[in-house]
Amino acid sequence: MLSAFIKIWQRISYIGIDQVNEENFVEQKRRIFFNQSIVLGFFAIISLLFFLLPIIGNYSYLNLIGASAILIGFWLNSKGRYALAKIIVVYSIFSMATFLATICGNDFLYHTGAITLLAFAWVQFDRGNNRIHLLVFALFTALIYAIGEFNLFHAPIYVDSTDILILRIANLIMFTSLVIVFISFILRLNRQFEAKLSSTVKEKQVLLNQLMLKTKELEREQLELENIIQSRTTELLQQKTELIVQNGEKEVLLKEIHHRVKNNLQIIVSLLNLQAANFEDEKFLHSIQETQNRIIAMSLVHQRMYQTSDFVAIEFRDYISSLFENNKLFYNAKEYDVDFQNNTSPLLKIDIETSIPLGLIINELITNSFKHAFIQADQKHKLIIEITENSDNTYSFLYQDSGPGISEDVLTTSKTMGLQLVEALVEQINGTLDIDSQDGLNVRFNFSN
Repeated sequence: MLSAFIKIWQRISYIGIDQVNEENFVEQKRRIFFNQSIVLGFFAIISLLFFLLPIIGNYSYLNLIGASAILIGFWLNSKGRYALAKIIVVYSIFSMATFLATICGNDFLYHTGAITLLAFAWVQFDRGNNRIHLLVFALFTALIYAIGEFNLFHAPIYVDSTDILILRIANLIMFTSLVIVFISFILRLNRQFEAKLSSTVKEKQVLLNQLMLKTKELEREQLELENIIQSRTTELLQQKTELIVQNGEKEVLLKEIHHRVKNNLQIIVSLLNLQAANFEDEKFLHSIQETQNRIIAMSLVHQRMYQTSDFVAIEFRDYISSLFENNKLFYNAKEYDVDFQNNTSPLLKIDIETSIPLGLIINELITNSFKHAFIQADQKHKLIIEITENSDNTYSFLYQDSGPGISEDVLTTSKTMGLQLVEALVEQINGTLDIDSQDGLNVRFNFSN
Protein backbone atom coordinates (compact mmCIF):
# COMPACT_ATOMS: atom_id res chain seq x y z
CA MET A 1 0.00 0.00 0.00
CA LEU A 2 2.76 2.40 0.97
CA SER A 3 4.80 1.59 -2.16
CA ALA A 4 1.74 2.21 -4.36
CA PHE A 5 1.19 5.58 -2.65
CA ILE A 6 4.87 6.50 -3.20
CA LYS A 7 4.64 5.64 -6.92
CA ILE A 8 1.49 7.73 -7.31
CA TRP A 9 3.11 10.59 -5.41
CA GLN A 10 6.18 10.42 -7.68
CA ARG A 11 4.03 10.43 -10.82
CA ILE A 12 2.13 13.47 -9.57
CA SER A 13 5.37 15.23 -8.64
CA TYR A 14 6.91 14.84 -12.13
CA ILE A 15 3.86 15.77 -14.19
CA GLY A 16 4.70 18.34 -16.89
CA ILE A 17 8.49 18.18 -16.51
CA ASP A 18 8.91 16.22 -19.75
CA GLN A 19 7.03 18.94 -21.67
CA VAL A 20 9.91 21.44 -21.46
CA ASN A 21 13.33 20.85 -23.02
CA GLU A 22 16.70 22.22 -21.89
CA GLU A 23 15.51 22.80 -18.32
CA ASN A 24 18.10 22.80 -15.54
CA PHE A 25 17.67 20.66 -12.45
CA VAL A 26 16.87 23.65 -10.18
CA GLU A 27 13.89 24.56 -12.36
CA GLN A 28 12.82 20.92 -12.40
CA LYS A 29 12.87 20.86 -8.60
CA ARG A 30 10.75 24.00 -8.52
CA ARG A 31 8.13 22.35 -10.69
CA ILE A 32 8.18 19.21 -8.54
CA PHE A 33 7.69 21.40 -5.48
CA PHE A 34 4.84 23.22 -7.30
CA ASN A 35 3.06 19.94 -8.09
CA GLN A 36 3.44 18.59 -4.56
CA SER A 37 2.34 21.83 -2.90
CA ILE A 38 -0.80 22.43 -4.97
CA VAL A 39 -1.91 18.80 -4.56
CA LEU A 40 -1.65 19.16 -0.77
CA GLY A 41 -3.32 22.56 -1.02
CA PHE A 42 -6.19 21.12 -3.08
CA PHE A 43 -7.07 18.47 -0.48
CA ALA A 44 -6.60 20.99 2.33
CA ILE A 45 -9.02 23.46 0.72
CA ILE A 46 -11.62 20.73 0.06
CA SER A 47 -11.38 19.55 3.69
CA LEU A 48 -11.71 23.12 4.97
CA LEU A 49 -14.89 23.43 2.94
CA PHE A 50 -16.60 20.91 5.23
CA PHE A 51 -15.23 22.50 8.39
CA LEU A 52 -16.33 26.00 7.36
CA LEU A 53 -19.76 25.05 6.07
CA PRO A 54 -21.46 24.91 9.54
CA ILE A 55 -19.67 28.10 10.63
CA ILE A 56 -19.91 30.59 7.73
CA GLY A 57 -22.46 28.78 5.61
CA ASN A 58 -22.49 29.39 1.90
CA TYR A 59 -19.36 31.54 2.07
CA SER A 60 -17.38 28.35 2.57
CA TYR A 61 -18.06 27.43 -1.05
CA LEU A 62 -15.51 30.08 -2.00
CA ASN A 63 -12.96 27.34 -1.30
CA LEU A 64 -14.19 25.72 -4.50
CA ILE A 65 -12.74 28.71 -6.42
CA GLY A 66 -9.30 27.99 -4.98
CA ALA A 67 -9.71 24.25 -5.64
CA SER A 68 -10.76 24.93 -9.25
CA ALA A 69 -7.79 27.27 -9.74
CA ILE A 70 -5.49 24.53 -8.46
CA LEU A 71 -6.97 21.99 -10.91
CA ILE A 72 -6.60 24.45 -13.81
CA GLY A 73 -3.00 25.19 -12.81
CA PHE A 74 -2.24 21.48 -12.51
CA TRP A 75 -3.64 20.86 -16.00
CA LEU A 76 -1.75 23.81 -17.54
CA ASN A 77 1.50 22.60 -15.96
CA SER A 78 0.96 19.11 -17.43
CA LYS A 79 0.77 20.81 -20.88
CA GLY A 80 4.03 22.68 -20.34
CA ARG A 81 2.42 26.03 -19.40
CA TYR A 82 4.14 26.23 -16.04
CA ALA A 83 4.50 30.05 -15.95
CA LEU A 84 0.77 30.62 -16.55
CA ALA A 85 -0.19 27.83 -14.15
CA LYS A 86 1.59 29.28 -11.14
CA ILE A 87 0.19 32.78 -11.82
CA ILE A 88 -3.40 31.47 -11.90
CA VAL A 89 -2.95 29.32 -8.78
CA VAL A 90 -1.21 31.89 -6.60
CA TYR A 91 -3.39 34.87 -7.57
CA SER A 92 -6.60 32.83 -7.13
CA ILE A 93 -5.68 31.54 -3.68
CA PHE A 94 -4.48 34.99 -2.53
CA SER A 95 -7.79 36.52 -3.71
CA MET A 96 -9.86 33.79 -2.01
CA ALA A 97 -7.87 34.14 1.22
CA THR A 98 -8.34 37.93 1.20
CA PHE A 99 -12.10 37.64 0.84
CA LEU A 100 -12.42 34.90 3.49
CA ALA A 101 -10.33 37.02 5.88
CA THR A 102 -12.92 39.83 5.59
CA ILE A 103 -15.77 37.58 6.71
CA CYS A 104 -13.94 35.38 9.22
CA GLY A 105 -11.65 37.79 11.06
CA ASN A 106 -8.72 36.31 12.94
CA ASP A 107 -10.38 33.13 14.15
CA PHE A 108 -9.23 30.86 11.32
CA LEU A 109 -5.52 31.72 10.95
CA TYR A 110 -5.89 32.85 7.30
CA HIS A 111 -3.22 35.49 7.80
CA THR A 112 -0.79 32.71 8.80
CA GLY A 113 -1.72 30.84 5.66
CA ALA A 114 -1.06 33.97 3.59
CA ILE A 115 2.49 34.16 4.95
CA THR A 116 3.01 30.49 4.02
CA LEU A 117 1.64 31.21 0.54
CA LEU A 118 4.03 34.17 0.18
CA ALA A 119 6.97 31.89 1.02
CA PHE A 120 5.68 29.45 -1.61
CA ALA A 121 5.48 32.27 -4.19
CA TRP A 122 8.97 33.47 -3.25
CA VAL A 123 10.33 30.07 -4.25
CA GLN A 124 8.28 29.73 -7.45
CA PHE A 125 8.79 33.21 -8.90
CA ASP A 126 12.17 34.50 -10.01
CA ARG A 127 13.23 37.57 -8.07
CA GLY A 128 14.95 39.06 -11.12
CA ASN A 129 12.19 38.65 -13.70
CA ASN A 130 9.02 38.56 -11.56
CA ARG A 131 9.50 41.51 -9.21
CA ILE A 132 6.03 42.95 -9.94
CA HIS A 133 4.30 39.66 -9.04
CA LEU A 134 6.27 39.33 -5.79
CA LEU A 135 5.40 42.91 -4.84
CA VAL A 136 1.68 42.21 -5.41
CA PHE A 137 1.90 39.00 -3.37
CA ALA A 138 3.60 40.90 -0.53
CA LEU A 139 0.76 43.47 -0.59
CA PHE A 140 -1.81 40.63 -0.58
CA THR A 141 -0.09 39.11 2.47
CA ALA A 142 0.01 42.41 4.32
CA LEU A 143 -3.65 43.03 3.53
CA ILE A 144 -4.76 39.55 4.67
CA TYR A 145 -2.62 39.88 7.79
CA ALA A 146 -4.17 43.28 8.63
CA ILE A 147 -7.75 42.15 7.94
CA GLY A 148 -7.43 38.96 9.92
CA GLU A 149 -5.39 40.28 12.84
CA PHE A 150 -7.26 43.58 13.32
CA ASN A 151 -10.67 42.40 12.04
CA LEU A 152 -11.00 45.50 9.86
CA PHE A 153 -14.41 44.44 8.47
CA HIS A 154 -15.86 43.54 11.90
CA ALA A 155 -16.43 39.87 11.18
CA PRO A 156 -18.41 37.85 13.74
CA ILE A 157 -16.57 36.32 16.67
CA TYR A 158 -16.60 32.51 16.60
CA VAL A 159 -14.45 31.81 19.64
CA ASP A 160 -17.25 29.96 21.47
CA SER A 161 -17.94 27.69 18.51
CA THR A 162 -16.92 24.06 19.04
CA ASP A 163 -15.76 23.76 15.42
CA ILE A 164 -13.27 26.64 15.71
CA LEU A 165 -10.73 24.54 17.60
CA ILE A 166 -11.02 21.73 15.08
CA LEU A 167 -10.72 24.26 12.24
CA ARG A 168 -7.62 25.84 13.72
CA ILE A 169 -6.03 22.44 14.18
CA ALA A 170 -6.88 21.61 10.54
CA ASN A 171 -5.35 24.91 9.36
CA LEU A 172 -2.22 24.31 11.41
CA ILE A 173 -1.90 20.79 9.97
CA MET A 174 -2.36 22.16 6.45
CA PHE A 175 0.16 24.99 6.83
CA THR A 176 2.61 22.73 8.66
CA SER A 177 2.36 20.17 5.82
CA LEU A 178 3.09 22.86 3.26
CA VAL A 179 6.04 24.11 5.31
CA ILE A 180 7.36 20.54 5.61
CA VAL A 181 7.15 20.16 1.82
CA PHE A 182 8.86 23.52 1.45
CA ILE A 183 11.65 22.60 3.88
CA SER A 184 12.04 19.21 2.18
CA PHE A 185 12.40 20.97 -1.17
CA ILE A 186 15.07 23.30 0.18
CA LEU A 187 16.99 20.47 1.82
CA ARG A 188 16.90 18.30 -1.30
CA LEU A 189 17.96 21.26 -3.41
CA ASN A 190 20.85 22.00 -1.07
CA ARG A 191 21.96 18.37 -1.02
CA GLN A 192 21.91 18.23 -4.80
CA PHE A 193 23.82 21.50 -4.98
CA GLU A 194 26.39 20.14 -2.55
CA ALA A 195 26.63 16.85 -4.44
CA LYS A 196 26.99 18.62 -7.74
CA LEU A 197 29.50 21.07 -6.27
CA SER A 198 31.47 18.22 -4.72
CA SER A 199 31.39 16.33 -8.01
CA THR A 200 32.52 19.45 -9.87
CA VAL A 201 35.33 20.03 -7.39
CA LYS A 202 36.46 16.42 -7.71
CA GLU A 203 36.32 16.61 -11.51
CA LYS A 204 38.28 19.87 -11.47
CA GLN A 205 40.81 18.36 -9.08
CA VAL A 206 41.22 15.34 -11.36
CA LEU A 207 41.58 17.64 -14.38
CA LEU A 208 44.03 19.80 -12.44
CA ASN A 209 46.10 16.74 -11.51
CA GLN A 210 46.03 15.53 -15.10
CA LEU A 211 46.98 19.01 -16.29
CA MET A 212 49.89 19.16 -13.84
CA LEU A 213 51.09 15.71 -14.91
CA LYS A 214 50.74 16.71 -18.56
CA THR A 215 52.55 19.98 -17.88
CA LYS A 216 55.42 18.15 -16.21
CA GLU A 217 55.52 15.67 -19.09
CA LEU A 218 55.54 18.51 -21.62
CA GLU A 219 58.27 20.30 -19.69
CA ARG A 220 60.34 17.12 -19.66
CA GLU A 221 59.73 16.57 -23.38
CA GLN A 222 60.56 20.22 -24.05
CA LEU A 223 63.82 19.87 -22.14
CA GLU A 224 64.68 16.69 -24.01
CA LEU A 225 63.79 18.35 -27.31
CA GLU A 226 65.92 21.40 -26.47
CA ASN A 227 68.84 19.11 -25.63
CA ILE A 228 68.37 17.20 -28.89
CA ILE A 229 68.13 20.46 -30.86
CA GLN A 230 71.19 21.87 -29.14
CA SER A 231 73.13 18.65 -29.75
CA ARG A 232 71.98 18.51 -33.37
CA THR A 233 72.79 22.19 -33.87
CA THR A 234 76.31 21.58 -32.54
CA GLU A 235 76.70 18.60 -34.87
CA LEU A 236 75.44 20.64 -37.84
CA LEU A 237 77.82 23.48 -37.02
CA GLN A 238 80.69 21.01 -36.84
CA GLN A 239 79.60 19.42 -40.12
CA LYS A 240 79.24 22.87 -41.69
CA THR A 241 82.74 23.80 -40.57
CA GLU A 242 84.10 20.52 -41.93
CA LEU A 243 82.25 21.02 -45.23
CA ILE A 244 83.61 24.58 -45.55
CA VAL A 245 87.13 23.26 -44.99
CA GLN A 246 86.58 20.36 -47.41
CA ASN A 247 85.02 22.64 -50.03
CA GLY A 248 87.94 25.02 -49.70
CA GLU A 249 90.37 22.14 -50.10
CA LYS A 250 88.46 20.82 -53.11
CA GLU A 251 88.30 24.28 -54.65
CA VAL A 252 92.05 24.68 -54.29
CA LEU A 253 92.56 21.16 -55.66
CA LEU A 254 90.28 21.73 -58.67
CA LYS A 255 91.93 25.05 -59.43
CA GLU A 256 95.30 23.38 -59.22
CA ILE A 257 94.14 20.61 -61.57
CA HIS A 258 92.81 23.05 -64.17
CA HIS A 259 95.94 25.18 -63.79
CA ARG A 260 98.18 22.17 -64.34
CA VAL A 261 96.13 20.94 -67.31
CA LYS A 262 96.38 24.41 -68.87
CA ASN A 263 100.14 24.47 -68.23
CA ASN A 264 100.55 20.98 -69.65
CA LEU A 265 98.65 22.00 -72.77
CA GLN A 266 100.89 25.04 -73.05
CA ILE A 267 103.91 22.75 -72.72
CA ILE A 268 102.54 20.60 -75.55
CA VAL A 269 102.20 23.73 -77.70
CA SER A 270 105.79 24.66 -76.87
CA LEU A 271 107.03 21.14 -77.67
CA LEU A 272 105.26 21.30 -81.02
CA ASN A 273 107.05 24.60 -81.68
CA LEU A 274 110.39 22.98 -80.91
CA GLN A 275 109.55 20.01 -83.09
CA ALA A 276 108.43 22.23 -85.98
CA ALA A 277 111.85 23.95 -86.01
CA ASN A 278 113.36 20.73 -87.36
CA PHE A 279 111.11 20.67 -90.46
CA GLU A 280 110.94 22.85 -93.55
CA ASP A 281 107.86 21.37 -95.20
CA GLU A 282 105.32 24.22 -95.27
CA LYS A 283 102.34 21.90 -95.39
CA PHE A 284 103.55 19.92 -92.38
CA LEU A 285 104.35 23.07 -90.45
CA HIS A 286 100.88 24.44 -91.17
CA SER A 287 99.29 21.25 -89.80
CA ILE A 288 101.33 21.55 -86.61
CA GLN A 289 100.19 25.17 -86.22
CA GLU A 290 96.53 24.18 -86.60
CA THR A 291 97.00 21.48 -83.97
CA GLN A 292 98.56 24.07 -81.66
CA ASN A 293 95.55 26.33 -82.24
CA ARG A 294 93.18 23.52 -81.26
CA ILE A 295 95.19 22.79 -78.12
CA ILE A 296 95.06 26.49 -77.18
CA ALA A 297 91.24 26.40 -77.59
CA MET A 298 91.09 23.56 -75.04
CA SER A 299 93.56 25.35 -72.80
CA LEU A 300 91.32 28.42 -72.68
CA VAL A 301 88.54 26.30 -71.15
CA HIS A 302 90.78 25.17 -68.30
CA GLN A 303 92.07 28.70 -67.84
CA ARG A 304 88.55 30.00 -67.35
CA MET A 305 87.71 27.14 -64.98
CA TYR A 306 90.81 28.09 -62.97
CA GLN A 307 89.72 31.76 -62.84
CA THR A 308 86.18 31.07 -61.55
CA SER A 309 84.74 29.54 -58.37
CA ASP A 310 82.16 27.63 -60.42
CA PHE A 311 83.88 24.41 -61.47
CA VAL A 312 80.80 23.04 -63.26
CA ALA A 313 80.27 25.50 -66.14
CA ILE A 314 81.83 28.56 -67.77
CA GLU A 315 80.34 31.79 -69.13
CA PHE A 316 80.41 31.00 -72.82
CA ARG A 317 80.02 34.46 -74.36
CA ASP A 318 83.45 35.60 -73.08
CA TYR A 319 84.96 32.27 -74.08
CA ILE A 320 83.73 32.73 -77.69
CA SER A 321 85.28 36.21 -77.78
CA SER A 322 88.58 34.77 -76.50
CA LEU A 323 88.59 32.17 -79.30
CA PHE A 324 88.00 34.89 -81.89
CA GLU A 325 90.80 37.10 -80.52
CA ASN A 326 93.17 34.13 -80.29
CA ASN A 327 92.57 33.19 -83.94
CA LYS A 328 92.88 36.80 -85.06
CA LEU A 329 96.28 36.90 -83.35
CA PHE A 330 97.26 33.45 -84.63
CA TYR A 331 96.58 34.40 -88.25
CA ASN A 332 98.13 37.82 -87.86
CA ALA A 333 94.86 39.47 -88.91
CA LYS A 334 94.95 42.56 -86.70
CA GLU A 335 94.54 44.82 -89.70
CA TYR A 336 91.55 42.97 -91.05
CA ASP A 337 88.18 44.80 -90.84
CA VAL A 338 85.98 42.07 -89.35
CA ASP A 339 82.55 42.96 -87.96
CA PHE A 340 82.40 40.35 -85.21
CA GLN A 341 78.95 39.93 -83.60
CA ASN A 342 78.83 37.70 -80.54
CA ASN A 343 75.05 37.46 -79.93
CA THR A 344 75.26 34.91 -77.12
CA SER A 345 73.68 35.92 -73.79
CA PRO A 346 76.21 36.94 -71.09
CA LEU A 347 74.25 34.73 -68.65
CA LEU A 348 74.61 31.57 -70.69
CA LYS A 349 76.78 28.91 -69.03
CA ILE A 350 77.93 25.63 -70.58
CA ASP A 351 79.29 22.74 -68.51
CA ILE A 352 82.88 21.61 -69.01
CA GLU A 353 81.96 18.35 -70.74
CA THR A 354 80.15 20.27 -73.48
CA SER A 355 82.42 23.34 -73.44
CA ILE A 356 85.54 21.56 -74.83
CA PRO A 357 83.92 19.93 -77.92
CA LEU A 358 81.77 23.04 -78.55
CA GLY A 359 84.84 25.27 -78.17
CA LEU A 360 86.78 23.09 -80.66
CA ILE A 361 83.86 23.36 -83.13
CA ILE A 362 83.81 27.17 -82.85
CA ASN A 363 87.61 27.35 -83.04
CA GLU A 364 87.58 25.17 -86.17
CA LEU A 365 84.92 27.33 -87.84
CA ILE A 366 86.75 30.59 -86.95
CA THR A 367 89.98 29.06 -88.28
CA ASN A 368 88.19 28.19 -91.50
CA SER A 369 86.90 31.78 -91.81
CA PHE A 370 90.35 33.31 -91.34
CA LYS A 371 91.87 30.83 -93.80
CA HIS A 372 89.26 30.98 -96.57
CA ALA A 373 86.83 33.91 -95.97
CA PHE A 374 88.91 36.75 -94.55
CA ILE A 375 91.70 36.61 -97.12
CA GLN A 376 91.76 40.25 -98.23
CA ALA A 377 92.68 42.90 -95.68
CA ASP A 378 91.13 45.74 -97.67
CA GLN A 379 87.63 44.26 -97.62
CA LYS A 380 84.98 44.49 -94.91
CA HIS A 381 84.15 41.09 -93.43
CA LYS A 382 81.36 39.89 -91.16
CA LEU A 383 81.20 37.10 -88.57
CA ILE A 384 78.16 36.18 -86.41
CA ILE A 385 78.11 33.60 -83.61
CA GLU A 386 74.96 33.02 -81.60
CA ILE A 387 73.92 30.40 -79.02
CA THR A 388 70.33 30.58 -77.69
CA GLU A 389 68.57 28.47 -75.08
CA ASN A 390 65.28 26.81 -76.13
CA SER A 391 62.21 26.10 -74.02
CA ASP A 392 62.94 22.35 -73.93
CA ASN A 393 66.37 22.92 -72.26
CA THR A 394 68.24 22.43 -75.55
CA TYR A 395 70.44 25.00 -77.31
CA SER A 396 70.57 26.30 -80.88
CA PHE A 397 73.94 27.18 -82.47
CA LEU A 398 74.36 29.58 -85.41
CA TYR A 399 77.59 30.50 -87.21
CA GLN A 400 77.68 32.88 -90.22
CA ASP A 401 80.49 34.56 -92.12
CA SER A 402 80.58 36.70 -95.26
CA GLY A 403 82.98 34.46 -97.18
CA PRO A 404 82.39 32.27 -100.25
CA GLY A 405 81.26 29.31 -98.16
CA ILE A 406 82.16 25.64 -98.72
CA SER A 407 81.78 24.05 -102.13
CA GLU A 408 79.34 21.18 -102.66
CA ASP A 409 82.20 18.87 -103.63
CA VAL A 410 83.96 19.43 -100.28
CA LEU A 411 80.70 18.92 -98.37
CA THR A 412 79.86 15.62 -100.07
CA THR A 413 83.05 13.87 -101.18
CA SER A 414 86.45 15.31 -100.34
CA LYS A 415 85.86 16.51 -96.83
CA THR A 416 88.71 18.34 -95.16
CA MET A 417 90.11 17.28 -91.81
CA GLY A 418 88.57 20.39 -90.22
CA LEU A 419 85.11 19.56 -91.56
CA GLN A 420 85.42 15.95 -90.44
CA LEU A 421 86.44 17.14 -86.97
CA VAL A 422 83.45 19.49 -86.80
CA GLU A 423 81.01 16.69 -87.78
CA ALA A 424 82.52 14.31 -85.22
CA LEU A 425 82.36 16.91 -82.42
CA VAL A 426 78.75 17.88 -83.27
CA GLU A 427 77.79 14.21 -83.11
CA GLN A 428 79.59 13.94 -79.75
CA ILE A 429 77.26 16.57 -78.22
CA ASN A 430 74.18 14.88 -79.78
CA GLY A 431 73.68 17.45 -82.52
CA THR A 432 72.85 17.24 -86.25
CA LEU A 433 74.99 19.44 -88.46
CA ASP A 434 73.38 21.66 -91.11
CA ILE A 435 75.76 23.59 -93.46
CA ASP A 436 74.88 25.77 -96.45
CA SER A 437 76.83 28.34 -98.45
CA GLN A 438 74.07 30.77 -99.40
CA ASP A 439 75.41 34.32 -98.78
CA GLY A 440 78.48 32.99 -97.02
CA LEU A 441 79.01 30.05 -94.69
CA ASN A 442 76.00 29.14 -92.53
CA VAL A 443 76.39 26.45 -89.87
CA ARG A 444 73.47 25.39 -87.61
CA PHE A 445 72.85 22.61 -85.11
CA ASN A 446 71.03 21.96 -81.85
CA PHE A 447 72.66 20.38 -78.80
CA SER A 448 71.92 19.59 -75.14
CA ASN A 449 74.02 20.73 -72.21
